[in-house]
Amino acid sequence: MVNLPVDSLGSEPFYPYLDYLNSQLAYIKATPLSVDKKITINGKVISETFISRDELNKLAQPFLEINPEIKDLKPFYMENSFADLSIQKLTFSITATRSDLPLLQADILVNPNNEIVKNVVLKKQFSQGDSSVIQYLLWENKMYFQISETIQKMNSGSYTRVTKVTWDRTLQ
Repeated sequence: MVNLPVDSLGSEPFYPYLDYLNSQLAYIKATPLSVDKKITINGKVISETFISRDELNKLAQPFLEINPEIKDLKPFYMENSFADLSIQKLTFSITATRSDLPLLQADILVNPNNEIVKNVVLKKQFSQGDSSVIQYLLWENKMYFQISETIQKMNSGSYTRVTKVTWDRTLQ
């Protein structure tokens, strides 16, 4: 494992994972693919259906809504990167320096040979009504995205909801 230096003053841009995600959305829009949405709660499938591109774009918004690169947020994030040649991946990890920020971490795995992003993983936290939510968001290159949420109600138990949107199948 090799550690790559990171600019300590924060003037260097972070890995542009939002540009990558927007390019994935453009790819989906331009390619004749069917789009499937599956929702599970506590491991039980409760819904599976084909969805429109508009609904896919709406469901993808949690990946795009927080930009750690903007002026007001950048001082509260740091980026580390390392190469793991045993699995042929470069990892760029953007981490919050404060635990009260909604985006806690963004990990971007890149193939070092062709510089293609394999996946993006985000960890987010926020409050919603009487609940606290921890989200793990996974985007697999040209295949699917998944949002796993653990929702803790204030005066009751918690549950896990997973929404998976897949577009890697060509329309017949």
